[in-house]
Amino acid sequence: MAFADPGVDMALVASAIYLTEQDWDSIATPVVVRRNLTVTGITGDPATLDLGYVKGKVRLVSGVTLTLHNLALTGYRAGSFVLAPGLDLVLPLPAGERAVVRLEGGALVLGLCYPLATAQQAARASANTSRPLALPGTNAYVLPDPLPPGCSADEPAAPPLERCYAYAQRYVDVATVSISVGPSGGPVANGYLRRFT
Repeated sequence: MAFADPGVDMALVASAIYLTEQDWDSIATPVVVRRNLTVTGITGDPATLDLGYVKGKVRLVSGVTLTLHNLALTGYRAGSFVLAPGLDLVLPLPAGERAVVRLEGGALVLGLCYPLATAQQAARASANTSRPLALPGTNAYVLPDPLPPGCSADEPAAPPLERCYAYAQRYVDVATVSISVGPSGGPVANGYLRRFT
């Protein structure tokens, strides 16, 4: 597994990957990632990477960037990604440390969605929110974004980006802090920044 091999700084994904808890049985966790790591889909369309809602198996070291390129991520956050944006797979960093998770040219597939008007209101509010100083710029979204032509509503086994959804949203350039759910059930910053392009 690329996360656990310190000699790997780029992992190529040629077909869909579906992670499970059992995939980590023979690996000492959490895996501490001390290098920049890129996981990239090498197919024309984003390759499916289903993280299986696996929790807390990876810890990024301060200053590290995890780049997820040309991937359609599913199963990455149990609960609401909108209320607690982040990846379950990645543990919070110790206080004062910072790492970056980048999503480039791929997609996040949510298991549920808000009504379009609510999503548009949230996107407008986020566009007017200051970005982290380490990731300057202006947040920009397209909502709604056109659905794939000929999407397959009746085919649940279709690749994620060929399915029909209530609507789609495109992150043109978005940077925010990542949030986890704390012990009391409220949102807490978890030490890593998120950048979507």
